[in-house]
Amino acid sequence: MQLQQAIWTERKGWNPSLPSKSSERAQLVLVCGSATLLQKRLIDLTSVYPEAHYFGCSTSSEICGTQVLDDSLVVTAICFQHTELRGTP
Repeated sequence: MQLQQAIWTERKGWNPSLPSKSSERAQLVLVCGSATLLQKRLIDLTSVYPEAHYFGCSTSSEICGTQVLDDSLVVTAICFQHTELRGTP
């Protein structure tokens, strides 16, 4: 299993930068943050992780490592090596 995590804030944008879309095969993307920010940034994520299943939640603040943030998105993309995810439309 491989994990990639990024934070989006108005001040810094994506940190670290999202990877190029051609190199990523994440099957699951977890997103925590405000629904408004997610609507604005969803195109960024779907262009990088087009085949992923997305799960998210809205929060009053976001936690990433030892940071507690407001008005941000915290994204964790997961690539499973031996697991296949299936969803229903």
